[in-house]
Amino acid sequence: MGDLMFISGRTRVAGIIGHPVAHSLSPTMHNAGFRAANLDWVYVPFPVEPDYLGQALSGLFHAGVAGLNVTVPFKVAVIEHLEGLTTEAMRIGAVNLLTRGRSGWIGDNTDGRGFVQALQEAGFVPEGKSVLLLGAGGAARAVAHSLLLAGVTELTIANRTPERAENLLGELAEYYEEGMLDRVDWAARSNPALLEGFDLIVNATSEGMGAAHGQASVVDLAGLAGENKPLVADIVYVPLETPLIQMAKRQGLPTLTGEKMLLYQGVISWETWTGRPAPVVEMLNAMLTALRA
Repeated sequence: MGDLMFISGRTRVAGIIGHPVAHSLSPTMHNAGFRAANLDWVYVPFPVEPDYLGQALSGLFHAGVAGLNVTVPFKVAVIEHLEGLTTEAMRIGAVNLLTRGRSGWIGDNTDGRGFVQALQEAGFVPEGKSVLLLGAGGAARAVAHSLLLAGVTELTIANRTPERAENLLGELAEYYEEGMLDRVDWAARSNPALLEGFDLIVNATSEGMGAAHGQASVVDLAGLAGENKPLVADIVYVPLETPLIQMAKRQGLPTLTGEKMLLYQGVISWETWTGRPAPVVEMLNAMLTALRA
């Protein structure tokens, strides 16, 4: 059931829209989940031309598609075509999950929740912790909101462009106490005295994507010598071990690699659509096989 070989008139369809979308690992992950759960579902990629986003969304809704994920370049552009937004998606200002409403799509954002779930699966409890977040783009915004909702007491942002960091801090201050929020210069991100004050260091930039072994890490962790050993997390998953993760391991620091955020944001989508617990192990194994290939 749910396999492409057995599609019938009863098969429920979910998918992902993007441009391009052929590289997406979501079909591999979701279809492995459907097969493992013996569900008559299939997940397919829908390449959508940017000029026809509204028409595509309307057509897919009226064709009875059960749910959609949204990837670049549509995570923000999709909002104007939706029936409604969840509170989290409204705060983040971006959408990666669509569910069916009465007459159109409802937008949600699971990126940050997926990251927090990956942290918790790794044994890290965000409540009461201090975080250094690298980046101020869409992914960083989702991670920031979800970490604050999960109870972190200090969130410090470093970004190459200070204005973008200030803008993100301004947006966050509308919903959270300003005393919880701070910014440091990008050049200060490798200062050992600064790093040792955090429980969690997160790379939410594209630094390290596609990096070869031996390439410089986005943060120099070599000076960390105190008793505090922060968890080092990277949302980049190609390669599976980025230069940041490699350096953290050399320093004996705990790490969280990027495929876990990808996994759990997908797990949330899968469970939202089907109403069932996701077969997480099978979904992860399928994704890792595809990544290693």
